Amino acid sequence: MEALDGFEKYPVWLLTDYGKPRSVNGLSQWMAKNAREAGLIGKTAHGLGKYPDIELAEASYTSMQIRSRTGQQDLKALEVYIRDADRKRVLLSNGKSKMPKRIEF
Repeated sequence: MEALDGFEKYPVWLLTDYGKPRSVNGLSQWMAKNAREAGLIGKTAHGLGKYPDIELAEASYTSMQIRSRTGQQDLKALEVYIRDADRKRVLLSNGKSKMPKRIEF
């Protein structure tokens, strides 16, 4: 509720510890810091956003199934994730190993 008090003046949801709106760069740095603290080294805000799409592609979901679960509107991006997952699957399928099913959203 405290954050909503300044909403009319600053229509943003993510404020700094000092009650000021975060800049685009500030938000990106904040996301990266929190991702590192969570053990997600090397993940950016963009990378964290597309992570569920990639995980579902690697679990053999179709582009429409992924879209219905994550809300991704960019079908070309989903096709890239699926193509990359298919390549990875082929490389791992030397007759011995398969890509494990990942996560269920």
